[in-house]
Amino acid sequence: MIDDLQRFEVEGVPSRPGGDEGFVEHEGARLWYVVHGRGVPVFLLHGGLGHSGNLGHQVPALLEAGYRVILMDSRGHGRSTRDDRPYSYALMASDLQAVMDHLGIDRAALVGWSDGACIGLVLASQVPDRVSGVFFFACNMDPSGARDPIEFTPVVKRCFSRHVQDYQRLTT
Repeated sequence: MIDDLQRFEVEGVPSRPGGDEGFVEHEGARLWYVVHGRGVPVFLLHGGLGHSGNLGHQVPALLEAGYRVILMDSRGHGRSTRDDRPYSYALMASDLQAVMDHLGIDRAALVGWSDGACIGLVLASQVPDRVSGVFFFACNMDPSGARDPIEFTPVVKRCFSRHVQDYQRLTT
């Protein structure tokens, strides 16, 4: 088992073939999503600089458990575009809600990592009736709790390098 992201840097994460893909136009962005399976909907929300594929390893287990799994690329990430407005968790939460509306999903469970966790928390606080459950990890709504400056260790550099490669591949 490699735990220092060497394999991740070289290979990235496997793509999720199949599923129903689409785009939603919302607030100056073109938002990409893919839906797998049927059942109770659960959104997997990736972290900053990442894309939906970063949570791809979780999809098979959720499908096997009978969930409808929806992945999306946040605005300005992966296959999704953005306008020139600054990023905000409120804007990105409204993007998530727009995808839910487009897919006709009244309520969904949310699984969020890092920025995805923040986006999910904002949506849950703004429209709690749209959220059936939450699981958030590595969430930091306020950067004052982060180490300053960020230490670019070899592991962080490998992760960042992979995200840059993926972004270039997905947006061309």
